[in-house]
Amino acid sequence: MYLSVEDQRGSIRLLVENENYQISGSLREPVVNSSGPAQQQLNEYDKELRLYNAEISELYQKYRLAMQENDESKTDSLIALLEGMDSKINAYDSLYILNNPASPTAVIALRNIFYRYD
Repeated sequence: MYLSVEDQRGSIRLLVENENYQISGSLREPVVNSSGPAQQQLNEYDKELRLYNAEISELYQKYRLAMQENDESKTDSLIALLEGMDSKINAYDSLYILNNPASPTAVIALRNIFYRYD
């Protein structure tokens, strides 16, 4: 399930269980506390994924700037870095699935792989 806020970009991913939830922070940096094991697994997975996503956001900002400056060699090198990040995330997702095959979060990781599939 996704929790969103009207007129704001982004959402918070939740695995709904018959457990207690406490949600704070922001859509950009949510804090989801739950007594449920599925949500705890998702939180751990998302924690690592946020690091990759932060790096990708930074690369996209540099890419947009290079595009505005018409710097073709820089845009090409940034595209290569972005593709490398995709590979890193695919490896992270694959390893997560391998190590946690019974986790509901493994289904999310598998879905992410298919979204990035060429």
